[in-house]
Amino acid sequence: MTMFFYIFFYLGEEARRLLVEISAAERTTFFNEVKMIYHAIADNLKKHLPLKNKLLKDLHVLDPSSRTKPYSADQMIRVGRAIPKLLTNVEIDRIRHEYMMYAAETVDESWYIENKCQDSDGNFQIEYHRIDYYWNKLFLLTTSGGLPKYPTLAKIVKNILIISHGNSDVERGFSINENILTENRTLLSLSSINGLRLTWDAIKFLGSGSVHLVPIKIDMIRAVQKAKSVYHQEQSALKAVNDRLRKENETNSNTDDEMKKLIDQEHNLLIKQKNLQDEQKKALLLVSEGRQRLDNALKKADVLDAQAANALIGAGDEQVKSISEELIKVTGEFLNIQSKRKNTFSHGQLHDKKKQKTTITASDCF
Repeated sequence: MTMFFYIFFYLGEEARRLLVEISAAERTTFFNEVKMIYHAIADNLKKHLPLKNKLLKDLHVLDPSSRTKPYSADQMIRVGRAIPKLLTNVEIDRIRHEYMMYAAETVDESWYIENKCQDSDGNFQIEYHRIDYYWNKLFLLTTSGGLPKYPTLAKIVKNILIISHGNSDVERGFSINENILTENRTLLSLSSINGLRLTWDAIKFLGSGSVHLVPIKIDMIRAVQKAKSVYHQEQSALKAVNDRLRKENETNSNTDDEMKKLIDQEHNLLIKQKNLQDEQKKALLLVSEGRQRLDNALKKADVLDAQAANALIGAGDEQVKSISEELIKVTGEFLNIQSKRKNTFSHGQLHDKKKQKTTITASDCF
């Protein structure tokens, strides 16, 4: 009967009128079905909600009312251990000491209670501050040396408070960005998108979603007055970056042409070097043949053949000497071109790095 009264109390006026018009049996059936719906909802919530999650249970330690409870220090330690790669072993050992100081801290009631009042029925009501407001006040406390009083607790609490309660905010952000990036705004830069999104968030926060409710202050007026000059400054910066990119592209083009020219010269010198080496081998064979003929002529005491062999040797030696000098010259030119090509390549790499840095700067101009 109590259950029926509870449900009936929260029915709308139209539903209340309809229930009066039906029979008692129909009302009983209706309330039984409503009861089954509530049971089904409760069972589904129990099945899918993380009611047995130990970390969520330990997070009650962030409630100001849990500050002086005997098991709260252990809860804070478990929370610190549960966050991967956040704290060192030394910092985990420091948690209990900091929490004991926190438990003994004199905390101003205004840090967590925003307002106390009585409602129209005479009931005493308390309005509390947000949990981050309370912890922010606490983390402003310092030691006598000016250092933060609770550095380890601050790391834990800050990492806990940034955990998203779900993906609804993220999905909502995607929807907002989709509405901002219309078909006529496909070429917006990153800073322009951030500016539009910042404007949207400011209207929502300061004007509850209505532009005309946003308070106009002197800083806003000055920012609007400066907008055009800032835009021209960004345009000038972007033009300077584009000019620098154009000059670097021209330099890179000249570098590529010079590199190609050096590679062609190097290839021609390699061919020339190979031809000289082949001619040198033939000259050495000529000298070897002349010496062989000279040995045979001396054995036969043939003066004419000996003179011919000696002339052959002289001509071969002259060719070998000339070819060797030419090879030394070609080898020197080849090494010189290799050195030039190496310097040109290093210069080109330096220009590529500067170009990459300039491109990144250009993308951040807007």
